Order: sequence, then C-alpha cells, then structure tokens
Amino acid sequence: MIRKRWNPFAVLMLLAFGLGQLPAGAAAKPAVLKTHPCTVAHVGAVMCGSLAVYEDRSLGSGRMIRIHFLRFPAKMAGGTPIFFLGGGPGEASQPLIGMPGPLLPSLQRNHDLIFIDQRGTGASHPLSCQLFTSTQSYFSAGLPSEAVRACRKELRANADLNDYGTSYAADDMDDIRAALGYNKISIYGGSYGSQLGLVYLRLHSDHVANIVLAGVDPPSAKGPLQTAQAAQGALASLFSRCRHDALCNQHFPHLTKTFTSVLDQFASGYRKVSVHDVRTHALVNVQMSRTGFIDLIRHLLYSDETLTLVPLLIEKASHGDFTGVGAINVLFSKSAQEHLQFGMLLSVVCSEEMPFISRSDVLAQTKGTWYGSDGLAQLRDSCAIWNVKSVARAYIRPIRSAVPTLMISGTADPATLPSNATQLLDLMPNAKQILVKGAPHEIEDPCIDAIVLAFYTAGSVSKGDTSCLQHIERPPFATSMPPMFSH
Repeated sequence: MIRKRWNPFAVLMLLAFGLGQLPAGAAAKPAVLKTHPCTVAHVGAVMCGSLAVYEDRSLGSGRMIRIHFLRFPAKMAGGTPIFFLGGGPGEASQPLIGMPGPLLPSLQRNHDLIFIDQRGTGASHPLSCQLFTSTQSYFSAGLPSEAVRACRKELRANADLNDYGTSYAADDMDDIRAALGYNKISIYGGSYGSQLGLVYLRLHSDHVANIVLAGVDPPSAKGPLQTAQAAQGALASLFSRCRHDALCNQHFPHLTKTFTSVLDQFASGYRKVSVHDVRTHALVNVQMSRTGFIDLIRHLLYSDETLTLVPLLIEKASHGDFTGVGAINVLFSKSAQEHLQFGMLLSVVCSEEMPFISRSDVLAQTKGTWYGSDGLAQLRDSCAIWNVKSVARAYIRPIRSAVPTLMISGTADPATLPSNATQLLDLMPNAKQILVKGAPHEIEDPCIDAIVLAFYTAGSVSKGDTSCLQHIERPPFATSMPPMFSH
C-alpha cells in the first residue's frame, strides 16, 4: 500500500506526502553551517555539508538535529542552483546522484546541484525500522504489527515522531538555501519529492525560480487513496500494450484472463510460495498474501525495465510456478529495508494522508479494482500503532502559484494519477504538463532529459520542443526469466 519509487537493481525511490504543521516558514533561524570537501564514488570531489536545526521548529528550542546535504558546484556560473528532493517518503535524495543519463552533468555546467537528506532520512537523524525479520514477514499482508510497535518504542527514545514531516522539511531546506547564500533556487522533485517541492513552493514561493515535478503527488491527492485506481490503470495499459505487441501477444495471448486466474489462487487470501530463506538459504514454504502479490506486480510496473517481466511472471504463476515472484519479492523487500526509512514514512503518511481519507472515499476509489481496499485497511492499522498527531486540514488545500512549473506524468503510472497534475494547471497559470503515453512512474529517457534541460535553461515553459515524445522506445517483453530469478 506504500507508494515507493522502485528500482530493484539500484536504489528504491518511491510515492506519498509529508508531515508538518501549518503555518510553517517562521521557524528558528539557521544555525552555523558546517561544510568540508568530500569524495563521492563515481562522481569525484564535491562539498559535504550539514546544518543544525531544531527538531520541533515551532518551539525554537530543545533537541537539535543535523540536516545533511551534498553540493556539486557549477562548472560555470550563470544558472540558479537546483535542489533535488528524494522520494518515498522515507528516501534520502543523495541516491539521486546515480540517476542514469547525461542530465546531471548537463545541468552542472551552469547550475550548482544540491542533494538534501530530508529530516528522518539518510544521514539526517534517520528514522530507520527493521520491519522484516523473517522470510515470512516479507510476504505477509501489510507491515508486521509487532515490528512496527517495537520500532516506534525504539525511535521515541531519541525522536519526537510528530516532527518529521514535509512542512518542517521545507523549512529545513530553506534554512540551507539561506545558509548557502542563495536568493532563488530551482527544484526537481519526483514522486514524494514532488510534494515536498510543492509544499516548499507554498511556504517559500519568493525563493523559487522554477520547479520540475515528476510523478506529481500534491497534498490534495491524499496519496494512498489513489493507489487502487493508479494500479488498475497501469495494469490495463500493460495488458493493452501486450495485445498490440507481436512478441508479447504470441507468448501471452490471454494476459488479462490469465491474471484473474492467478488471483483466483488467492481465494483464501493467501497462497503457498517456495523461496530460499533469507538467513539459511534453504528452500522454505511461506504464505504470500493476495494484497502482497498485487502490490509486487504494481511495483514492477514502476519502470520500463521491470514491467517487461510482468507478463512472464503472470503466465508462470498461472501454472503454479511462483519462483520468480518469490525471489523478486524478497529482493524488493530487502531493498526497501536498506534504503527506506519506514519510521519517517509512517510519520508522514499517518499524519498527513490517512486522517483525511474517509471510509466512503475508500469505497468510491477502490470499488471494482483488483487492488481493492485491503492495503488501506492494513495501513490504517499501522497508523493506529504509530499514533502521531494529524496535521491541520489546511495542509491538503490545493496549492496555487505563478512560478514556472514543468510537470511530467506517465499515463501508465501505477503510483500517481496524471489527473493530479492536470488539476493543478487551473491553479498554476505558468505551468505545463507533459503527458508521456504509456510511460510508468519512473520515466528514464533522453527525450525527457532534453525537455527538463531546456526548461531549466529557458526558465519558463514557453519554449521547448516536445516532439521527441512521439519516438520514445521501450524495451521488449521478457520471454524467459533472468537467471537470478529463475531458481
């Protein structure tokens, strides 16, 4: 049920909104900035820095935490610095340094690039939870209740779990902007990072030159509520694409029917799956939940590279072979545990989103979908354990701004609905939405890089050629399992 940006072969990025209180922006003044030269693997010399801020910004006193960041200086002066924001919620921004393609080197020619680990993530007082402690825990429905309860108890010894949300994170970000001597900044936010970018825009609009949002998740979307509809649309897009693809249709001619037959195997809510134990590596049987199976398929639809496996996985599962499903599920869960701070995620989701999702909302948005409402019910149970305060309803108000904004949406995004960005167009007169037909949550293509680079160079949406969108190519569907998942 948790919206994440996944890349199972690199770093998991993921989908939600942040905590915090309104109004914000009038918090404690920046503390002394600490910086030092450092080296980043495969990148080279950069500047590492951190800034001490109050954990509870509303008090202006008490416990202080340090917000860490990396600064890549521009090769040549001229452009506004660009702040890159991580996904999740719960992911640091520094993994974005590994973004494929030439976009970052191209931007660095004229722009300082800043990567901030948001409070509660990365090196910035991380709220880490070890939720998956057994092989079975990777396959159960929702987050393990006892593990959530134990993590809350452990984290509360050194953190107030109410103080790790988006509004406070936006104010931290502005403190770093001021400490570095920047007047105006540009922003790049994908998935949950798009929400942090929008909240910063609401609280500190005078300091924003322009902003790029990908996989747009505004506060008003109430993130988890859209998961069922987004997954339904992404699956329908996949099935349609397979029907019109000669290779896919040849190997998997009745994919929709085959998928529903697999779901029938979960009539009891669970299905036995054989996997290698995460500790002993011996083959063991676990019970995989129906919700867990669908959520795994949904996460595979996040990127072009992983969605190519989905028809094959469905076909094999229809014959009782869940070997690939089990192996990939373990890989994804391990990646989540390593790269995602679940404590921060729960502080965000349970204070900003779940309090504003009514039972009638759930019925309206999940009725008739394969995903259903179980994921929301499980998340609500986790929030009852996490027990953080709700933010004010004002937090989910639509955001209005005249700042130049480029929004990028894939029409087959399984995490965020393209309509999120479309609805913002009426409130943001200098915004433009790029709809990428058939694209998933993570859109990685030279065409998109070129459009983003042109936007930052021009500083507005008035210029820029988007004709390349008609020529984006996608990888072929897999007809055999990669060796790492085949046994």
